Amino acid sequence: MEQKFRTVNRILGSQPKVGPFAAHQLIPFAIIFVLSFISMQIFQLNWLDLIFINASLMFTYVIVFSKHSSQIICRMYKCPYIVRGGAIYNPLISV
Repeated sequence: MEQKFRTVNRILGSQPKVGPFAAHQLIPFAIIFVLSFISMQIFQLNWLDLIFINASLMFTYVIVFSKHSSQIICRMYKCPYIVRGGAIYNPLISV
């Protein structure tokens, strides 16, 4: 008896994206960019400061307002290096 497989659309149920960014983050990112650009003009900062301010504010926005912020934070931890050992089992108490 052969089973028939259904074709599944992988895009269904996924979140719309524009490049690596979620679509609902574009407007807040644009507001952050405009505010940091205005602060750059007011305080006479250079472009490197603008990039640093944008990156830090956007990262903070994603961490604070994301549904899955714990997954983003967990990506920064280094995974432990686990090795299987080949020790012979010796019981501590002999019966």
